[in-house]
Amino acid sequence: KHTPPTLLKNRWLVRPFEMLVNMYGTPAYNETDPTVFFGLTYMTLFGAMFGDLGQGIVLFLAGMVLTRKNPENLYFHILARLGISSAFFGFFYDSFFGYEHLISKLFPFMPFLRPIENINTILGVSVGVGVFLLLISFAYSILNKLRIGDVKEGWLGRNGVAGLILYLTLIQAVLKIAFDLP
Repeated sequence: KHTPPTLLKNRWLVRPFEMLVNMYGTPAYNETDPTVFFGLTYMTLFGAMFGDLGQGIVLFLAGMVLTRKNPENLYFHILARLGISSAFFGFFYDSFFGYEHLISKLFPFMPFLRPIENINTILGVSVGVGVFLLLISFAYSILNKLRIGDVKEGWLGRNGVAGLILYLTLIQAVLKIAFDLP
């Protein structure tokens, strides 16, 4: 009759993001822990939006120095991880402290994706990634609802199978109009 407490156990890479997940509410004992999805998504989207090798290294170093001074503060751990992500994307964006075409001189064999020169590609990929992330969120919701026995919400709720079908139908309609498909 009693609900057991939830213990979140994640690997070192996403463990600091447990704090942010808990800000929204601790998942129930029988629900799927969203920390891995949340942490990886947060780091990836931050790096994609703030991709700069030099500034990413500065963020990483600041996070590491602050973590050494106050290891209990998880925000500093998050800052270091965001710096790594920013530096990673910055390398492939060929951006070093805002200077483009600097990294490509050192690595001329690398294929670089410069966002300012490929705006349509970046926008298309952004929409595709957004759709993909929403599909994963639907899967989490459906799985959690069915796992706790809320079959009605799992199948007919707005975040259940019915909501997923509506979302996919709307995506199909938009694609049909955008690309003039039959």
